[in-house]
Amino acid sequence: MDTKITKQRIDNHLEYDWYKYLLILIAAIAVWILIFTMLNGTRQHEQINIFVSTVERNIGQTSDRLMQGFGDDTIREFGVTAVAPDTQGYRELLSTRGFVASDILILPEHYLVGEQSLAFSFLEIDDELYYLFGQAVGGSIETLTDNHDIRRAVRVDGLAQANHLFLFNLIVDEYDNPIRHYMVISPSSVNLGERSTARGARYYNTQTIDVAVLLLRMFAGG
Repeated sequence: MDTKITKQRIDNHLEYDWYKYLLILIAAIAVWILIFTMLNGTRQHEQINIFVSTVERNIGQTSDRLMQGFGDDTIREFGVTAVAPDTQGYRELLSTRGFVASDILILPEHYLVGEQSLAFSFLEIDDELYYLFGQAVGGSIETLTDNHDIRRAVRVDGLAQANHLFLFNLIVDEYDNPIRHYMVISPSSVNLGERSTARGARYYNTQTIDVAVLLLRMFAGG
């Protein structure tokens, strides 16, 4: 059998099979991009997502300040979603980015009280957290309990600098009084240490608590 490689044979081979080499090249590039993304992409425990049910005064200001004030190299990204309840698509965003994807949420009071209260689904504010949150604001904190008198939420709209970051007075009740807003923490956040209900939680990762404390300090003007 004549297996000698000649220029003519190479030309004939490429003329009919060139697309195969193109597909191999594309596949190799795709695999390389996938590997690079997996190795360098932000992982779940490296980001903190915050959902706020109102409008942010300066887009990106809160996430920038959190990044500057947070000294833990583990967190690579802060995501802040601020949407007013009367905005089109708010409920969809609340269900997806809020309840499903966020570590910390700030919600109007009516989501956390009454027969349809969602308060029970958020993290309990035990004595340790109550103390930490009180230290963050430099005084007493106002909390909200669920139907079993378990503390679940911390009021934020009344703190000194809260309205410099978000327009918490944007939503009013039937008497034109601003709706109260409370901060709650999702128990499925992976960065809650032993408090987390997430399968991917890490025992020593408690950055969600640290960020909640920092957020309260910012609202209080600290």
